Amino acid sequence: MSLENEKPQSLRHVGRRQIDAYLASLSPWDLLYLRNQCRSGRFWISGLADISDLPVEILFTILRQLDLEDITACRFVSRSWHAIWTQEEVMHELCQYFFPGLVEMCRSNGDTRPARALLQAPLAKYLQHHNAEPFRSSFICWDKFWDTGSTSAVFKSTDLSDDHLDRQEDPARGPQAGGFLFAPPGPLVMYDRSRLAWQVNSTNIIIDDLRSCQRHICSTTGFLIAGDRLSPQGMSYKLLVYAARGESIGYNYSIVRVWHVDLEQWKHFALPGPFARCYVEGERVVVVTRQNLIIAWSWSQACAVDLKLSSRLASQSEGYGQVQSQPGVIIHPNKSNVTYVVWMCRLETRAPDLDRYQPSTNCKFLISVVQYDEGESINWWEKCICPESLCDHPHGLLNNFALVTPLCSKMSPYGLYNIGTIVKAINKPEEPCATEFATVGFNIYKESFIQREFKFAKPSALFAGTYHRLDPIPWGIYAQGGKLTSWSQRHAAIPREVVRDNRAAEKERNGFNADIATAMRIRVRSRSKRWRVLGDEDFQVFVTSEGILVWSYTKETKLSDGHGLSSPAYDSASGSSFAIPARPVAINPPNGEETEMAWL
Repeated sequence: MSLENEKPQSLRHVGRRQIDAYLASLSPWDLLYLRNQCRSGRFWISGLADISDLPVEILFTILRQLDLEDITACRFVSRSWHAIWTQEEVMHELCQYFFPGLVEMCRSNGDTRPARALLQAPLAKYLQHHNAEPFRSSFICWDKFWDTGSTSAVFKSTDLSDDHLDRQEDPARGPQAGGFLFAPPGPLVMYDRSRLAWQVNSTNIIIDDLRSCQRHICSTTGFLIAGDRLSPQGMSYKLLVYAARGESIGYNYSIVRVWHVDLEQWKHFALPGPFARCYVEGERVVVVTRQNLIIAWSWSQACAVDLKLSSRLASQSEGYGQVQSQPGVIIHPNKSNVTYVVWMCRLETRAPDLDRYQPSTNCKFLISVVQYDEGESINWWEKCICPESLCDHPHGLLNNFALVTPLCSKMSPYGLYNIGTIVKAINKPEEPCATEFATVGFNIYKESFIQREFKFAKPSALFAGTYHRLDPIPWGIYAQGGKLTSWSQRHAAIPREVVRDNRAAEKERNGFNADIATAMRIRVRSRSKRWRVLGDEDFQVFVTSEGILVWSYTKETKLSDGHGLSSPAYDSASGSSFAIPARPVAINPPNGEETEMAWL
């Protein structure tokens, strides 16, 4: 056996010595010729492995290291490469990694096409978002006349404080470079399925349909006269949700009032405790109270159902302490009675002599998801978060002093929800801080957890060409931004700090309102101002200190293409513009009353 093992080794050394002797006999010109021939690939060296010789498992590993643009380019190298990268096994793995839930969602809807056919539409949308300009772009300025044709000082951008306005204006030069803020103070701006809701003042919210250019106005003046105070908390393309309180019901927000956008009707339901957070999908609303009670409500049924969570909490995995987060909620978009509840807890291994108030670095984090149908729990999934998926310092995020809520924000139209991004508050519940705790998601169609390695992405991966490339998700909280991770570089999971480059600012100096949509460029910088981005596959909405910028990636819209909107009233004749909105007013409760309501 030893001789058989030594024989190939000796032959290998003999072959190398012969090659070395042959190369030594060549002249410098012959060596240059040989090098050029090898580089140009004009002669074939047999015996070397080709990509077609690799097993599929190796291709899967290579696939996870590439971007979709790289994989698309690989298909056009040669016919053999095209056959390799378009085989069904590779296409199925590509769907599972880049579009998790796509195959399962299509199968549940009766679509039996192969993965290669299912991938065509999502891949085209992705490439369009990241490599092509939007079909249309419109900019809605804050500082314009509204319905009555008159304006007021509160609607002008001069009411912004120095903390929110970081620019000096010279009438001769216009706005300076880097002064286009993406952190408008005050009211919420919300988006869902081509409908954009923004708050004009304390009693009016406007809902704009970006497809049909129809405008709905929700007024709460009647409730204000009656002594009730309403605070907008969430929306879907059908519902607008308020938390309400008044003298008759005490100082806590224990009433939820819901306005139907299409029907323009009101309904309400009472809560068994103070309002903490709500989740809205279609005509369904799920509210979490400060006592971690979960109330599910539907417009069609108009009755609230208490999701019993206490039994599940009592039977949590052995070794883990008390649940250290408020429950987050995922509402199934297609199944009217299915809801998922998410929470986190951690297991610490601490020496007896250590201070119990000092967070330990040796801890594990458990994330649990419970599925409810008709108010009864039917499934339960648990998963320990992999160390590779955790942020750099996770031990200090879930501690005895922090109130933590998984945001459960939607990351794709294929059932993927981000459960690793949390909202954390320690001393001031009214000032929550959004944090990327872990790159963990849950897919409702796969019914499984999806984890990625937590690592920061290169800034160059965030934009291409003249437009900023992001697949945004709904967001409703202002917080300090940070670097993008590999999980969220294509998803606006946290408000980011960005600034435009100098070319866009130079164009603004020449004329601020001259085609601002195409002039704006965005790039990441560590020390600049926050911005907010909303949208989906068809529309992308940027909320700035100057107004709202809308990019349309679908031709099924009546939005006008240009830097602004032409008239102070909706142009019913052309059907292509909205009434120009007023500057929103910062709506802050007097005397610090906001602390009575948990914004988490």
